[in-house]
Amino acid sequence: MLDQTKRPLTIPPDFATYAEQHARTYDAVYVNARDLITMAVSSGSKMGTALKPYVDRGMMVPDNLFTKLVVQRLWEQDCVTRGWVLDGFPLTRAQAEGLSKAGFVPGLAVFLDAPAQVCLDRLTLRRTDPITGKRYHLATNPPPSQDVLDRLKQHPDDEHDVVHRRMMDAQAFLKELKDFYKKGVTIDSARPIGDVLASVESHLVNPRESA
Repeated sequence: MLDQTKRPLTIPPDFATYAEQHARTYDAVYVNARDLITMAVSSGSKMGTALKPYVDRGMMVPDNLFTKLVVQRLWEQDCVTRGWVLDGFPLTRAQAEGLSKAGFVPGLAVFLDAPAQVCLDRLTLRRTDPITGKRYHLATNPPPSQDVLDRLKQHPDDEHDVVHRRMMDAQAFLKELKDFYKKGVTIDSARPIGDVLASVESHLVNPRESA
């Protein structure tokens, strides 16, 4: 059985900074559910073809398709051997149940809470350099030069209306997810990132000692 300290998931989605940091801390695989959808659609695979109509219309992906996509990723060798940190999934109780039935039970479910405006600012101000692939945040991690700033692109999912809709969707299902993950923890993520990471760390079972 995999070390449970390597298997937290973060809810709601798009708190990638925290999830990625914990994946690095435990040498686990960071799995971003939204990225899985994007890659599947871009690949033109059978799964991607099934997902594309929902993505194009900005609709929630059906629970069965989304769960199948995530479960397939978690069965890949790197996740099996190193453990995983899952970000942005499940979004509904049905997805959580599907994940559990497939044999994937997180060591810790983390509900990161922050005021709506904080969430909007974190997501809508994100940008990506199309040349280097490096990610920036216009407020907290700005690009190093005007030339880089001028070429940055915003992901369509980070546009204000899309982010607001995703936040409303997540809020609608939050209670049922907390009911399902009764031992999950809610952490105030409006604080400095170091404080948030320390809070998550304190809830993990047998956290790895610092090198």
